[in-house]
Amino acid sequence: MTNHTQTIAMLRAAAWARGLSPEQLARVERETQDRFYSAGEMVCQKNSAATHWIGVVEGMVKVDVLSADGRSTTLSGISDGGWLGEGSVLKSELRPYGVVALRDSRIALMPSQTFRFLIANSLTFCHFMINQLNARLGQFIAQAESYRMHDVSSRVAR
Repeated sequence: MTNHTQTIAMLRAAAWARGLSPEQLARVERETQDRFYSAGEMVCQKNSAATHWIGVVEGMVKVDVLSADGRSTTLSGISDGGWLGEGSVLKSELRPYGVVALRDSRIALMPSQTFRFLIANSLTFCHFMINQLNARLGQFIAQAESYRMHDVSSRVAR
């Protein structure tokens, strides 16, 4: 499968794509680009403009932040078929994290204008996005609970 063919197949297989009209899907396929990133390469840097919704066609990326003294904390890992960065795109703000390829990775880059078009015109996409954001909120609540409810030794073990 050629690289862009692989990306088109990933887009068509996405849960949110099943409810798109043929015209909407054609627009997504036409406007979404793909790019290869080698392991260790930055997909996007912290404080960069959120110009795209990011999908992992194949490979794996990590979402991380660096402290002022250079320590890295991984917030999430995303693998084949996963998407990230919707919060920054929705709010039109700079990304509060960096994204790094953990393995050689093919990444789909859906322009923010296409993303916003889907929000405005696809109920299926909106439902997917509500579920996606709810899952992210659940992860955050679990982390906050773990931090507040456990002693230091338990937190380190987790």
